[in-house]
Amino acid sequence: MVRKTTAGPLTVRSVADADALMDKIRASAVSVRNWIAEQSGDPLDMLRRIKFEPVGFHPIEGYALNIVEQINQMCWG
Repeated sequence: MVRKTTAGPLTVRSVADADALMDKIRASAVSVRNWIAEQSGDPLDMLRRIKFEPVGFHPIEGYALNIVEQINQMCWG
């Protein structure tokens, strides 16, 4: 089971734990992709919203973030 302490690192104890975390990361990415697909109108306004508005999600904990911060929180090894 993945364990998280407040403001501390996640502890991954098995491949199943890693798979569960990847499922959460992927689900947050799908949510953002869907939000982007729904956008119309001024593309510069969309980019402003991506950077400054909480339209994305923390990849593990799921709370609202701007998309730029969501990208920064993801593990890109």
